Amino acid sequence: ALDDALGSRNFLVHDFFRERIGNFESAAGKDKMIAELDEMRDRFKAIDEQVQELTYAFAAKHGITREMWHAEMEAARAAQADRE
Repeated sequence: ALDDALGSRNFLVHDFFRERIGNFESAAGKDKMIAELDEMRDRFKAIDEQVQELTYAFAAKHGITREMWHAEMEAARAAQADRE
């Protein structure tokens, strides 16, 4: 799943718009691109949820609860915001 996501990400960043430049000329072409992007977004989101669940399970085996995990992530975000 991660290999698939990486391949899709790389395609999106490097080739998607270049290969579909002609689709910008019509509403149908734009709709097709939007549908493709929606599909990619849904796959990325599903894979992210899978990775998140694996991460929570790994953390739990080491005594870290979801609440502890979220508190730490929030603290890291606050520290980053303070640096910016």
